Amino acid sequence: MDWTDFLAALDTGLSVLERRLQDLSVDAPEASRPIAPVCFETRQGSAGADRCYIGCGEPAAAEDRSLYLNNKLFDRDAVTRLVLDPERQAQWRSLLGADALPERFFGRFTLVVEDASPDSCLGLILFLATQNGVAAGDLPGDWIRYTLQWERGASRVSDPLRAWGPLLSALAHGHWSVESLQAAALEGRPQSVPEALAPGQAWLSCLRFTLALLLANQPPDAIEELPNGEESERAYAFLRYEWQVYLQALEQAERLQLLLPMQGDGRRYKVVDACLLDEMALCGAKKIFLRNDRTHSYLGDGFGLMALYRPAETGTGDDMTISVDPIAGVHLRDLWERLEHLEDERWEGRRPNDAPRALKSYPGGRRPDGTPSPNQPWWDDHGRHTLIGAPRRLADGRLGSRLEWYPHVLEALWDCYEPTRNQRFIDGSGRLKALADCAAEPVADTGKRKLSLKWPRGGQVGPETGLPPQGYEPALITPTFQRCLAACLQPGGREARRLANLPSIDSFDFLQVPGGYVLIHAEGVLVLDDWRSMPLCEEAVDREIAKVAERLHLLRETGESAQGLFEQISMHLAKRRWRRLGSMTTLDRLAEIKLRMRAGLNRTAPVTDDAHIAAFRRALECRWAIASEIETIDRTIDDLEQSLRSYTELRSGRLINFLTFIGFPLALFAGFFQFIFEGMPRDWSAVLSWIGVETQPPGTESASPHWVGLWIYLGVSIGSMLVIGAGWKLWRWWEHRLADRRGSTPT
Repeated sequence: MDWTDFLAALDTGLSVLERRLQDLSVDAPEASRPIAPVCFETRQGSAGADRCYIGCGEPAAAEDRSLYLNNKLFDRDAVTRLVLDPERQAQWRSLLGADALPERFFGRFTLVVEDASPDSCLGLILFLATQNGVAAGDLPGDWIRYTLQWERGASRVSDPLRAWGPLLSALAHGHWSVESLQAAALEGRPQSVPEALAPGQAWLSCLRFTLALLLANQPPDAIEELPNGEESERAYAFLRYEWQVYLQALEQAERLQLLLPMQGDGRRYKVVDACLLDEMALCGAKKIFLRNDRTHSYLGDGFGLMALYRPAETGTGDDMTISVDPIAGVHLRDLWERLEHLEDERWEGRRPNDAPRALKSYPGGRRPDGTPSPNQPWWDDHGRHTLIGAPRRLADGRLGSRLEWYPHVLEALWDCYEPTRNQRFIDGSGRLKALADCAAEPVADTGKRKLSLKWPRGGQVGPETGLPPQGYEPALITPTFQRCLAACLQPGGREARRLANLPSIDSFDFLQVPGGYVLIHAEGVLVLDDWRSMPLCEEAVDREIAKVAERLHLLRETGESAQGLFEQISMHLAKRRWRRLGSMTTLDRLAEIKLRMRAGLNRTAPVTDDAHIAAFRRALECRWAIASEIETIDRTIDDLEQSLRSYTELRSGRLINFLTFIGFPLALFAGFFQFIFEGMPRDWSAVLSWIGVETQPPGTESASPHWVGLWIYLGVSIGSMLVIGAGWKLWRWWEHRLADRRGSTPT
């Protein structure tokens, strides 16, 4: 049978698989349903001869005659490579016999799978092709190469929307909810009909989609035109959906640039973009999008490191994974060793090791020191350390890992590969130190700090070895590198440099100045001299820092003075001590405070012609909240002044009202009672005689007022005052009542 004939036979065989799925679509109890033609390993039931395990499974006994297309059993990196092994092909042929024909194969065997990946799907197709006599030279070599690269993690394509791998992954994930299927298995509850159908429907769609592309002779990595059919349309639609899910997840992800060791002698390091994210909704094409995302990655070469946390996959080994793009040429061996060490510590010497899992890094189930390796170690990707996966559940049902994602795994990743880990700097003391050991100096009494750093030159040596450091060359100053520098200004020491406490990129400014860089943070300033041909203008930077520090101190003093005056005014008003308030004196004090502040602001104003220093000064005042502090103090003083003036006007108005109540009746009735003043004396000596003090010679007749008229005048005036006061109160009462009815405030 040649390749073309086989593809036609495969199409017939898929029709048989479809009929078996249709027979399963009945509303019957799980025990009485027909056997599902495709199921996950967790739902395979009891062992039997008519099963074909793809990428999973292990013979229960020597006489077990099931088909095991499990590359892990035979130390192969992919199912596709395993099925091309001539020795294995002969063994399988003896088990299959005439049932190698696709029509009979799908009618007899139940597929037990772990996923519907490109490697599993193409591996099954190639398995059936070789069992039906298709020569190795007739097999599609480009598809085989693509699948093997995919399985190794290489997923670089020109357009993910036109590549078989991403389309197939999206098509498979569009058929099932892995969370619900695994929950049903772990809880031991019966599967519903849709849950039982989902794996088979996914595999049928994936096989038909792959068959359509093979029949159209399309390349797997650059599909020119999708074939017509439901599977192609569904694959494209779900891949578009996963692209939207990816963009949403990217907004919540932690994006870093990490320094990873390269494959080889381990003395070279490479900066790669890393994406750390939680995956709540499983996305089959997320890895492809990350690897090929040249828009959102800082270096423009996609995310070379991907760390995924899937809480719904706890215990499967896929809940915590860290992988690197093989094409990047880096590895994660240091991280794998760190995680294994942390795991041993968390288990406190009781880590199960009675049945070690086969692992390349633990040959023969032994550690390098000869002790037994754990039953469930961290996966090492066949010793390549390009993919690290969490331990699976133990045989007794316990979790194989005691590490948590955020405090343990991600912090271990950061400790191993943070970009300044191998760098050494010269700080203000003139000594060569690691960045974590460089100490910042206080800036006056502002509570801020300043750290001056320089790259070391070849003649300088490290404090530990007395030799020049290997990584003394200036590093690539990425956003993550800048965040590490900013962390040196935060209080808290090394704790502030943990990944969880790392300053965000929006919390500081990183500016280039002649001869180096300056980093401005709310906690201080970092100056980095990068040994350019132009010397660093650190004197100008220090001058501006000193001016801003003086300005900050001035504003704090002014704010305290204004606040003290405000409290004093509030206290006097609360205790109705108007005389002690002294309005004009207080206004003078406010004017003095404002004048002193303005004089200080003018004294500390920037004076520079350098655009870089001017930009640094603006950024420094912004991060240290100078402008907002000035605005706050100005507003406080203006409010105090306005309030004080309003209060003074209110007191004056009350005095005028009081004088009006008294003066109006007196002036009104004075015209009617003028006669009472006609006899008034013209000097004070006569007035004294009214009260019995004789100052005039005896016999002199003194004039006296009209006492009856005077008392009537005073009585009428006082009565009028009382009437006016009562009328005013009545009017205010009536005005308040009307205002209450209208729901407004009286004037």
